Amino acid sequence: MEIDSFAFSNGWKIPEKYTIDGEGISPPLHWRGVPKNTKSLTLIVADPDVPHTILPKGELIHWMVVNIPPFVAGIMEGADFSGTDVLVLPNGTVLLDSPPAFAKNFCPLSPPDKEHRYFFDLYALDSMLEISPYATYEELIEIIKSKTLAVASLMGVYGPAKKSPQQPLRSISKYAGG
Repeated sequence: MEIDSFAFSNGWKIPEKYTIDGEGISPPLHWRGVPKNTKSLTLIVADPDVPHTILPKGELIHWMVVNIPPFVAGIMEGADFSGTDVLVLPNGTVLLDSPPAFAKNFCPLSPPDKEHRYFFDLYALDSMLEISPYATYEELIEIIKSKTLAVASLMGVYGPAKKSPQQPLRSISKYAGG
């Protein structure tokens, strides 16, 4: 099984368009080679590089989407999981409780310290999951351990936004009528 994106290659930079510094929309994701006996797919997006001073575990889970039907071959650019658009979120698919900033779509924040890695992990499972929408990442991983048929991973990187150098006041004043 494989997962990829037309927006970036494995190990490459996630374009700014798909970050909080750009349009803040989800990148397109596509997968293929799902095992024939798959009953559901689970997508987890995580940033394992968060400083421990910000999050003690050092990992931020952006998305946990479960019970994606096995016939779904990807997620469109700009996917918004807050609605009920059957092209994006088929009936039965559940977005597990995520931090409010990420509930609608995947959008990396501008990391405060260094370039971070973002893992898009797709799990092919042998059954639909019966799971609370408030399940934690740890609970989800425990449930899918014995149900996983295949795993595919895509990793993109994103770093702190580049700040424009401040212009001297005299050059700004010429545009302000001064």
